[in-house]
Amino acid sequence: SESHYDPIGPPAYGIGEYEIYEANGKKAYRLVREIPLSEIDLDAFSGIPDYAKHSLIYEVEKKYGKEEAKRFAEGVKAPLSILAEHFPEYSDAFIKECTEKIKKEGKLWWLPSDEVLKHASSEVKREYEKAVKEIAVKKKETEEAQEIERDEIAVKKKETEEAQEIERDEQELSKFSPKIKKVGDALVLEKGRYLKEEEFREFVEKAKKLGYRFNKGRWEKKDLGLSR
Repeated sequence: SESHYDPIGPPAYGIGEYEIYEANGKKAYRLVREIPLSEIDLDAFSGIPDYAKHSLIYEVEKKYGKEEAKRFAEGVKAPLSILAEHFPEYSDAFIKECTEKIKKEGKLWWLPSDEVLKHASSEVKREYEKAVKEIAVKKKETEEAQEIERDEIAVKKKETEEAQEIERDEQELSKFSPKIKKVGDALVLEKGRYLKEEEFREFVEKAKKLGYRFNKGRWEKKDLGLSR
């Protein structure tokens, strides 16, 4: 007898009566009797998942031929996406459906396979390709606009951070007496003022924490030789 193990659900390779049993502690199925196509209640199968309909249509076609498979597919209310994959005469209808959804939703979620497109009429294919191209152009424009916006946000963020950094530095430097100010990238004393040795060491440590480095080669009386 034929048996099939499937931990998820009943086997999808044929229509028939199955015996349910356990194998290795899990549910399994054994084919007891195949049900002829003439005995199948198609309405009863209309509620099964689309992937199962897809599989059963293949089975019916293999055993009973193309025409019976088509009757079965229509009887179980298979969606156009599946009908078009099995029967070329449904290609135009499915591609039209895809075109409408693309235009309505503005997304390329509904894309027929190359095999389906191969059987489509020229006019239907042209309308579909036009809709796809329009969405692709809009998508590119949107991405470019988003990139510009991201760049602008990044520039503003950098400017804000620099302004905050300057403000922070000025607040820290204002604590020293005599006063120290920034001139470009240099830190200088007020005209004619000097730091005592202890004040200078304290200042250098503070300045280093602010990201400045002390360059002895640039030391002058009024230029403390600190730069970023």
